[in-house]
Amino acid sequence: MDIKQLEDRIQYAKSFLHHELTCHKIENGKASLELGQVGYHLDTIHEIERIGLRRLDDIDFVKIQRVLTSVEACIKLSKN
Repeated sequence: MDIKQLEDRIQYAKSFLHHELTCHKIENGKASLELGQVGYHLDTIHEIERIGLRRLDDIDFVKIQRVLTSVEACIKLSKN
């Protein structure tokens, strides 16, 4: 996977997670994830962005892949 694809996936996941935060704040009951999960995923993404996508080691790459896969699965579930 190249850096541009990873960056696009991260932006899409962040957009979804920020929408989930908004759902929790206005308490309309439409959030797909618990607040703790949203926080964990956003913290992980911010940590990876702080390091830099081009400087990721294997462990960080696996970590961001796991988070993105989890968030993307929730996105698919929330659309259905």
